[in-house]
Amino acid sequence: MADTAFDTLEAARRLEAAGIQAEQANAIVEVVNQSAGQMVTVERFDTGVTGLHARIDSVHSELGTRIDSVHSELGTRIDSVHSELSTRIDSVHSDLRTRIDSMHSELSARIDSVQAELLTRVDSVRAELREEFAHSHLKTLIVVIAANTLIAAILGILLSGGAPVTLSFGSP
Repeated sequence: MADTAFDTLEAARRLEAAGIQAEQANAIVEVVNQSAGQMVTVERFDTGVTGLHARIDSVHSELGTRIDSVHSELGTRIDSVHSELSTRIDSVHSDLRTRIDSMHSELSARIDSVQAELLTRVDSVRAELREEFAHSHLKTLIVVIAANTLIAAILGILLSGGAPVTLSFGSP
């Protein structure tokens, strides 16, 4: 380490030897001596740089710790939100599936009820139509028998020469 002390007496003698009056030489030496205390030496510069490096390392470490903390905190929050939303999705899924199953059962029962009602009405209409058809056949049969009887009576009159004929059906 170099000697950084400023020898004011030696500096004043050198200025006087160079032709500067003693009073002016002493004033110059005093100003230089005051300024020398404010001058940066290599040692003071190195000390300042070392201090700045230490401060930068400290800030770097502090920010790294904060980043790690924020990362961990946000990771935990993300996991929490994921879990919460997954639980909500599962709950909504279960509720909607239950509602769908309930609606399916309800609508299936209504469909079965409507189907049974319509089948009953179809059977009733079919029975009515069969009954009407049977009555219609019976009436037609009666009309055909009456027409045959009338034709037979007319034929009998025509064949007997105008005398009334008694018709009988069945055994004589």
